[in-house]
Amino acid sequence: MKCNCLTIFVVASAAALAAATTPSSGEADRVSSLPGLRGPLLEENFAGYIPVNNATANLFYTFSTARNATAAEVPTPLVMFINGGPGASSLTGSLTENGPYTLEDHGSLVPNLNSWNQHFHLVYVDQPAGTGFSYCSDGTDACLVTSLDEAAEQLAEFLATFMFERHPPLVSDSPLFLTGESFAGKFIPFTAAHILGGSAAATSSSSSSSKLAAALKRGGLMIGNPEMDTLLQYPLTLDYLRGQGMLGPHQVKQLQAKFDAPTKGCKALVQSSLQGGPIAKEIWIQASAVCEAWLNSLYPLAGNPFRYDIRDPNGAFKALTARLESYLSRADVGKALHTRGKRWKSGDGEAVPNKVAEALVAAIEKPGAIAKLASVLTAGVHAMVYDGSMDGSPFNHLSVEACMESMEWSGSSVFASADHEPVFLLPAPQQQQQEEQEQEQVSGFARKAGLFTYFVVARAGHLVPMDRPRVSAAMLQKFVEGAVAAAASAGNAVV
Repeated sequence: MKCNCLTIFVVASAAALAAATTPSSGEADRVSSLPGLRGPLLEENFAGYIPVNNATANLFYTFSTARNATAAEVPTPLVMFINGGPGASSLTGSLTENGPYTLEDHGSLVPNLNSWNQHFHLVYVDQPAGTGFSYCSDGTDACLVTSLDEAAEQLAEFLATFMFERHPPLVSDSPLFLTGESFAGKFIPFTAAHILGGSAAATSSSSSSSKLAAALKRGGLMIGNPEMDTLLQYPLTLDYLRGQGMLGPHQVKQLQAKFDAPTKGCKALVQSSLQGGPIAKEIWIQASAVCEAWLNSLYPLAGNPFRYDIRDPNGAFKALTARLESYLSRADVGKALHTRGKRWKSGDGEAVPNKVAEALVAAIEKPGAIAKLASVLTAGVHAMVYDGSMDGSPFNHLSVEACMESMEWSGSSVFASADHEPVFLLPAPQQQQQEEQEQEQVSGFARKAGLFTYFVVARAGHLVPMDRPRVSAAMLQKFVEGAVAAAASAGNAVV
């Protein structure tokens, strides 16, 4: 079905190699160099696998330490970033958005001066199993998740092992920030709620589940352009396109009627699926197909804009995907990243074939992420949801704000009456003319209530860190430092 942004499914081939699935020390995962990078690495880097689900699945990760870490007596925050899909590899984020090195044409890498590891440790995870370089241990698809709860269990287990077994000297005391974009709008709230729920069931405060929950309570969530609720978000795509002058009022009325059609419309099928029963999965499959067909019918009427950034006449993601595929299929890259000869697979829910999305088909349209996010806020965890103003997909700023307005939590009334406030995140003008011009413009507009911030990023599409790298890095830094300071003042800090 949807949703990250890579609208084709890609496979980078390499010979399959047998490999152990037991945890190993972090040193065994050290990356000493990266093909295509001229010069030394600017930080410590690691890559490898962590087994989950009783070692039936192996999740691939890359990890870069902070280039400018905090004072030695203060733990450096750990930021996890995931792409969406379902099925989209997080190496997309690492190599094209906010990672330490940016992949350019012809396989060259250049340092990213706006990387999210400027001040924080940064880990990317290919999840759930079957995504990117991650795989099932028995060589089949048996470990692919069929629900968001199962995906949350995989990711939470990964994080506990990563922080407290694989890299404890670096991150065992770190505040934990779960970040991502697109279908991560479902992955992250479900994972955060699972982590906090696991802590409640733990028998000891020293258990990995309790320590992971404590790390999250000292950290927070930050989710970009999220997919959260089909019935809320899809119809508001009409409002977005209408607001851009791409659809007229009569077209909007007709298209809304099709969405609301009894029995066979997207809305009716999703509602029917929610009732459960022995054929619920078949109805979900039908609902997904009908909802996507309805969505795809909008854009030809609107002049066929690139839905993930209406300013882009060509759709940059095809070239981006081809670049990733070419680089990640190389044997020297696989060797450097310890990928065990596995094939790289990445796609969104619209891509065919996409076994990750196929396994999750009964969960893709299902609501629940908004309630999970509300429960996380209720537990006292800071959260930010941001959205690029030029994203014309169902995950545009109007639909996402509607999701936030529907969220029921203690700050709901404050959020309902909060205004959008202009935000200027960039520092004083630099020497370059372009930076001086950028400084004069607003970075975006924030709407706040207690622990929660909703932020519309100006002049950005679906991939905010790629479109506004300086703004996104500044946004992250402000959010992380603010959440850590608030947690410390509340007595949640661990030194």
